Amino acid sequence: MLSQKLLELRKSNNLSQNALAEKLHVSRQAISRWETGKTVPDIETLKQLSVLYNVSLDELTSFKSSQSTSATEISLANHTYINAVLLIFATIASTVLPFISIGAALFTISYLFIHRKNKFCKLFIFITVIFLLVGIHNTFIEVNYWSSPGSTTIEQVE
Repeated sequence: MLSQKLLELRKSNNLSQNALAEKLHVSRQAISRWETGKTVPDIETLKQLSVLYNVSLDELTSFKSSQSTSATEISLANHTYINAVLLIFATIASTVLPFISIGAALFTISYLFIHRKNKFCKLFIFITVIFLLVGIHNTFIEVNYWSSPGSTTIEQVE
């Protein structure tokens, strides 16, 4: 918040509330009220503070709140979910080509292990392991079929 920023800047510049008040031609109580968040300095005083502390007005008045951090964390969690689902669908789609499905499943599992910060990643890993096993099974069937092409015959049933 602005009050915290003002307090941090004053302390980092080794100024007391009295010294700052003298430089800005305000009372020490005004500085105290700004730093406790009871009041806010006017725009002209904010300009003076930005010059004094050698920061831009934007830098002086902007802040990172816990709400914006949690919004970022939520966005990252949603991004992980979306990536996990897309990777699982890629693994499912690649079961048509069994060789590719093994690689896709292994890649998906490694991605999920890296991003396993939530309870759904365990479920996604479990699902992906199932598709990995299906891919391995299909690969063996495919290799068997292509390695001995004449061994599969169709008999006529009467």
